[in-house]
Amino acid sequence: MYEKYFKNFIFGGTIVSIVNILASKFNPTIGALFWSFPSSLIPVIYTMKTNGDSYDYISEFIYRSSQSILLTYIFLYILSTFIKNDKNITNALIKSILI
Repeated sequence: MYEKYFKNFIFGGTIVSIVNILASKFNPTIGALFWSFPSSLIPVIYTMKTNGDSYDYISEFIYRSSQSILLTYIFLYILSTFIKNDKNITNALIKSILI
């Protein structure tokens, strides 16, 4: 039962690690490009399929995920602005979430 959660944790942690390495060791743009590729979506889709979710359900999930792009863009823009102005990531995150 908990195996699927463990797989999700491993997939997600691997993606975060890769993005962090690319952004830290090479260039923030490279990290952002890797993150913008649906790298976080692929493991979710794979896990949904291995859990027996229908193709219709997975398709609906992907469609809804595509709709969230605008919200993600707005949040990241606000967060970036707050970090640049505040120079404090914790305060910037709190402000961005509250808006």
